[in-house]
Amino acid sequence: MNFLHLRNAVFAFSTLDARTYANHVSHELEPVLIRQAIEFLRRSHPWFLRPSYDYAGGEIDLVVAGETGPVLLIQAKGTLPPQGARLTERLADRIRDGIGQVEKFRALEVTEQEAIASAAVGRPVAVADIRHGILARSCFGAPEIFDPALGIARITLPLLSLALGEMRARGELVDIDALLLHLEGIELRYFVEADPRWEEGAISLAGRHLHVPLFKYDQDMVDMVRAQSWACSFIEEPNGGRT
Repeated sequence: MNFLHLRNAVFAFSTLDARTYANHVSHELEPVLIRQAIEFLRRSHPWFLRPSYDYAGGEIDLVVAGETGPVLLIQAKGTLPPQGARLTERLADRIRDGIGQVEKFRALEVTEQEAIASAAVGRPVAVADIRHGILARSCFGAPEIFDPALGIARITLPLLSLALGEMRARGELVDIDALLLHLEGIELRYFVEADPRWEEGAISLAGRHLHVPLFKYDQDMVDMVRAQSWACSFIEEPNGGRT
């Protein structure tokens, strides 16, 4: 038990007692993730923010919009950071559920898509101004989410914190498309700088040498980005405090 990761314990609990998990745990995780994203967004810009918007045949977990221009429809998935293969596989399934929800929305008639988005924000929205995103706490697990042809923004709390923090520091104009472009740029920049790669390693076991693939990256750079993201999650108050 000294080596039992909390996330694995939560996963085991969800498997062994699904009813209790659903009643007392899972229904709280997604709203917490959404509230944290709302808090980051609220501090950076006077966005229109509407969580849990229901429409006939579906739900949008978070609607984000400015007074004019594009509207971002977000599905929140991946409420727990994965620990190990089983949780990563479970995360991937949840991300695929989110992709399916977006594709279901896009399969609607154009007039219906526009009507849903317009009703959600209280102003006319053309289908050309509808953007989609999937929000996860830390990562996605499903490789297909990285397909550019999918046209779905990848949003995590650390990426969101970094993007909004950098845009605030530079005094950049904040709108939906600018934010999504900044998110994509930060993600690409840090993927490149982290230098992810596979290397062959060897371990000795019972007198034999086993060659195994090892995933390597620049840990110092990753730690630096984590620190930057954490710092960007706070804002300076006029009285000198931080929130």
